[in-house]
Amino acid sequence: MIADAVYLAAAAISSLILGCLQPFAAPSQSPARAPISNDAEEPITPIPAPPAIDPLKVKLGERLFNDVRLSHDNSRSCSSCHDLGTNGASTKRRDIGLEGAELPFNTLTVFNSTLNFRFGWEGKFRTIESEVRASLENPRVMGSSPAEIARKLDGDPEMRASFAAAYGRRPDAGNIVDAIASFDRVLPRARSLTLLLRGFVVRFFDNILSGKLGLERHPTGFLGVVE
Repeated sequence: MIADAVYLAAAAISSLILGCLQPFAAPSQSPARAPISNDAEEPITPIPAPPAIDPLKVKLGERLFNDVRLSHDNSRSCSSCHDLGTNGASTKRRDIGLEGAELPFNTLTVFNSTLNFRFGWEGKFRTIESEVRASLENPRVMGSSPAEIARKLDGDPEMRASFAAAYGRRPDAGNIVDAIASFDRVLPRARSLTLLLRGFVVRFFDNILSGKLGLERHPTGFLGVVE
């Protein structure tokens, strides 16, 4: 199955850039390899390192991520669906909502999520903060609100002290969302996957240009890779 997936990915990539390639010469006339360009010109660039964020805010965000008081009935936390010990998503096909029914979409991973330019399965949100707030307020997910959560946490002396240390004030709707978003921004990032994909693309097109692989058009119009 992995080999099939790689094959299909290779065919798809080659189809997308075919219009950008000039007809290539026979193996004996292979063009010289182009110099390696810098990251700014690469189609697949390394994932950047996490930004520098106040560690007190990150630590507080981690606590909130695992705090069941974020849900209206104190039954679940962010980590109930986002398993940080595996893929940052859920081990289930689809998670179960507060009312007991299966949710319409499966749970997206939180790893690398803050690098997106749109958030959520339907791309409704433009910032990680707006997605966090929407998840807290969704009646099927957390069924709460930042204001309700702030009232719960304000009754906890230890939490009040943590918010005072990180934000200089008691918990409120704004700093609760900000703390969770801060934690999301520093979660582990899959840099190795980026490098793997980048290496695959480089080797794939090197083999085409050297004549080790060729492209063959199928009657359906799709391109296939031939040795």
